Amino acid sequence: MADTYIKVIDGNRILLDHKAAAAANEGLYVNGIMVAGAQGVNITAASVAHALNATFSDTEVEAALDALGTKLNLVIAAMKLTGSIASA
Repeated sequence: MADTYIKVIDGNRILLDHKAAAAANEGLYVNGIMVAGAQGVNITAASVAHALNATFSDTEVEAALDALGTKLNLVIAAMKLTGSIASA
């Protein structure tokens, strides 16, 4: 592991710092499970620009729900990757 140290910033926060670039398996572990590691990719916000009206079709509803499901799956995958939730 790289030269890692813990620095207390104030009464409520601590800083974990590395003197060298982190390896793929380095992070914060709790009971052997990584709960924080390298920052993942950005997940863009879901669209909220939907208007239900007389011309809103089933196809549009299905597409909007599919897009929302895709966003939720990205969030779940990110949470599993960081150890926030179990992967199985």
